[in-house]
Amino acid sequence: MVGSDGTSKTISSKNIMIATGSEPAGLPGITVDEKSIVTSTGALALEKVPEKMLVIGAGVIGLEMGSVYSRLGCEVTVVEFLDRITPGIDDEIAKQFQKILKKQGIKFTMATKVNSASADGAGGPVTVELEARKDGKIETVTVDTVLVSTGRWPYTDGLDGGVGLAREGPGDRMIKVDDHFKTNVPSIFAIGDVIRGPMLAHKAEEEGIACVENLAGMAGHINYDTIPGVVYTHPEVACVGK
Repeated sequence: MVGSDGTSKTISSKNIMIATGSEPAGLPGITVDEKSIVTSTGALALEKVPEKMLVIGAGVIGLEMGSVYSRLGCEVTVVEFLDRITPGIDDEIAKQFQKILKKQGIKFTMATKVNSASADGAGGPVTVELEARKDGKIETVTVDTVLVSTGRWPYTDGLDGGVGLAREGPGDRMIKVDDHFKTNVPSIFAIGDVIRGPMLAHKAEEEGIACVENLAGMAGHINYDTIPGVVYTHPEVACVGK
């Protein structure tokens, strides 16, 4: 069943490929309004450059958006729960990367948990409570905008339709597939952010091609050890390989 503009219709198909992507992951104690407390979606639609922005999460999205706003003249502070930035990227590269961003004026508060963030009305200033992991010290700061960039979740809510798709991963949000993108339900396949592996657009694109090639009787294949990843900051950071 698919729907649009309040109408719905049923479509029959020999095969179905699920490729619904992902959505920003939430954070306990924080309500996103896409005005003062934003995800990457809201950060792309801000009406003006904030004077102060606090970025929650030193991953790819947080650093990309933080880097953009820093270059536009915003005072950017990145708060990270871990003691390093960009988990999954080579340690030495991450250290040098952080040094470069610091020289550009981006501030980092590492090994720190964000307990809460509350906005004073839509578009108003945001009060954020921070807690240091090491000694439990509490600090309260006020900024114009908070960017929540703590990862993404597979967008799979309501997709099952009662057919019993097998799930896996945190919260059983991912759709379980075999090496040929087959789910446990015959004729239903899944690719991209809704299955295991890095949430990268070019990874999903190649999986879609390989899946269709398999359906057509060809030998669709992906070498996951050669998928590149890029952080679109300035300078950019790229990695590839095991």
